[in-house]
This record gives sequence, structure tokens and C-alpha cells, in this order.
Amino acid sequence: MPTPSVPIIRGHKILAANRNPMLANITIPQSLRSVRFAPSALLLIAANLLPIYGVLAWNWSVFPVLLLFWLEAIIVGAMSVLKMLFAYPASFIMWIVKLFCFPFIGFFLIPYGMLVVILGMFVFGVFGSDSVRHAAVSVLFAANSASGLLTLEEAMQVFRRELDAGIVLGIAVLAASHLFSFVWYYLVKGECNRVNLGALVVQPVARVWLMLMALNLGAFGVQRLDAPLWLLIPLIGVKIAIDLYAHLREHQKPNELIVPGMSLPPNNGLQGDSPQATRA
Repeated sequence: MPTPSVPIIRGHKILAANRNPMLANITIPQSLRSVRFAPSALLLIAANLLPIYGVLAWNWSVFPVLLLFWLEAIIVGAMSVLKMLFAYPASFIMWIVKLFCFPFIGFFLIPYGMLVVILGMFVFGVFGSDSVRHAAVSVLFAANSASGLLTLEEAMQVFRRELDAGIVLGIAVLAASHLFSFVWYYLVKGECNRVNLGALVVQPVARVWLMLMALNLGAFGVQRLDAPLWLLIPLIGVKIAIDLYAHLREHQKPNELIVPGMSLPPNNGLQGDSPQATRA
């Protein structure tokens, strides 16, 4: 029985163990040196597919979808803070540096927190119902004793009544995906020992801004044009693509790109056009 060909990325060509011409002649970018299976990427995709199920099976409107992804932005910020705190954990000097530079985290939390609050106001103000908006304003100004505001207990009752239980499931799945990535890649795989602290500040802000703005603008068009709710599915697909791209770039090793669903060996010193198949 012939052995199935295993495509191997070398330089700018895809080669195959049996020199399949359909694979060997495919041109790919020079930057793609090797590809390997990434279960965390598949977990990320699976977690992001839940909102699509919510739209199709639970009749989710625009608001639950955007609320779920807005809550995910809070999780991304929390994971970024953990990454800053656990950067270079084996270095005593770095712990001293982080202790004295602890205000450095504020340079991340202040703009990121402002971004999350502004986008949250947009999500609740434009897409939420009147009761949800009233409850959100009451929570935001909980310290103010102005008349007309709900108590925190009353606001929570409104949220429980108005929001689908699937939101809790969705945020739990997304949180598990981000936590798995943090523990497996950052702590176990040692990314914490080669991280760029400046990138930890910039990347989450850029990622969340791009993701939420694209979703909000698209959802705004869907709602204002009274378009079918299934048009939310392409918007969720855009969000998945942005998340996956950020995930692959974050965990990319030198000369390697992680792509879900493919199991290919790294370049093990192969020379010329003499590829060797390697079992995954």
C-alpha cells in the first residue's frame, strides 16, 4: 500500500514525499518555513464558533454576540497583565525590575481600560434594550446616589432576565481558551522567557481595537438596515480570522508558522529538492 504523501514546506515551494505535482508546484510565501498542528488554535476556533450556534439555534440578536466579544476583551486584558507579571519568572533581577516598574502596567491598563469602557458604552448604548441600557448606566454610576438609578442588585436582576444563559457558557469557553494558551505556551513552553514587554502593551490594544471596531461597525449596519441576523455569521468569521492571525503570530517560532489541521515536520536539514516524509 503506497504511503500517503506528506507535504513539506521548503523555501517557496511545497514538496511531497512522492513528488505529487499538484503539491510540488504550489508557490507559497518565503516566510513560511514549516507548519505544525496547533490544538490551541483549533480550541480558539471552536470557542469562537459558539456565537454562530447562538445566532442559528438560540436566535441571538446583535447585542448578545457583541456583548460576548466585549467580555472577551476584558479577558484578553487580564491575560496580558498576567503575562507582564510572569515575564522572565526565573530571573531574580527581573522580579526586582518588575517590582520597581510596577506602574508600567498602568501604561497598559489606562488606555486599554478606556478602550474597553468606550466600546462597552457603544455596545450597550446602541445595541442593548432600554432596560439593559438603564441597568448598565446604573452599574457605571453605582457610586452616585442620583435618583432614577437602579441598585446593583436590581441591575443584576435585569441582566439575568434579559441575557441568554448561553452568554455565560460562551464567556466560559473563551476564557478557557485564553487560559489554556497562557498556561501551555507562555508558562510551559517558555514564551515567558523570551517575551517582549513592549509588545505585551501594544498588541492587545491593537487586537481588541481592530476586532471590536470591525464587529461594531458591521453589526451597526446589520441592525440599521434591518438585515437578516444570519449576516452576523460573516462578521463572526472576520473576528475568528483576526483572532487566529493574532494567535499564530504571537506563538510563532523563528521560521515556523502554526496552522491548525496540518501536521508537518520542521526543516530537519533537508538539502536541495530531496524531501523526506516524516510521520506526525
